[in-house]
Amino acid sequence: MKTRLALTLLLLTCCLTIQAQGSEPQFFPPASQNVHVTTTVARPLVVIDAKETTMEALILDKEEIQSIKVYKGDKAVEKFGRKGKDGVVVMELKEAVPLARLAEVLKHFNVTEQAKKLTIAIDGRHVPDPELLLADLRQISKVEVTGYDVTSPSRWTFDEEYLNIVTVQ
Repeated sequence: MKTRLALTLLLLTCCLTIQAQGSEPQFFPPASQNVHVTTTVARPLVVIDAKETTMEALILDKEEIQSIKVYKGDKAVEKFGRKGKDGVVVMELKEAVPLARLAEVLKHFNVTEQAKKLTIAIDGRHVPDPELLLADLRQISKVEVTGYDVTSPSRWTFDEEYLNIVTVQ
């Protein structure tokens, strides 16, 4: 009873304060204001054996890398064109590693046609450009349809399920 009375008094006090200020609370910006939310993330181009990918779409054991060259700014654009605007990472491997694209990964793990239509993730992390996926098949333990965790702090799909590529840990 005391809690209910205290909450009622608090609510009444808030209403009177707002009224005394002569304005209404604004929980949303006025319609005349434009609100833009952008999530631009620099994604450098990654080149391995003349194959292009991104870091989010790469499955490779770091022990396989012999050397890394990084190109930034004008030098990256000059050497790799518009694709290099966010920088370029060129990796040279110690030995020839058979790197597979998404279609080969899905075929190797016998993924169903229905599952192939789902959003792609690697170890639960979204792959923004799945067509750029480049993987050493030896580093993948399984490919599975996974239910989305609704308690996750970030949501990158509104589908209930996604296709998760699980790597060897």
